[in-house]
Amino acid sequence: MTGTEENRETVRRAWRAFAGRDPERIAAFFTEDAQWTAPAGNATAVALGAPHHMAGRAQIVHFLTVDFPRLFVRDVASPSTASTPPTATWSSWRRR
Repeated sequence: MTGTEENRETVRRAWRAFAGRDPERIAAFFTEDAQWTAPAGNATAVALGAPHHMAGRAQIVHFLTVDFPRLFVRDVASPSTASTPPTATWSSWRRR
C-alpha cells in the first residue's frame, strides 16, 4: 500500500469512528494537542453556538460526540465517500 493509500484508509477509519460516535475510537485519531479549525462564523458553529476552533483532543471529541449529533443525522459521515478530513490538518491526526 502506498503512503497515499494508507492516508486515505486512515481517513476512512476516522470517519467510521466519527459516524459511530464512540469517544474512545474517535480520541484514538487525535493527539493530545490536536487543533480543529474551521472558518470563523461557519454555519455549524453558529447553529450550535460552538467555537470555530477547538484545541485539544478532549474538546474535539466532545464536539464530534455531543455537539455535532445535535445538528446532523447519524449517517453524515459515510465512510464510502470520505476522502479527506474536512477541517483538521493532517499534523493533528495519528495513524491507527
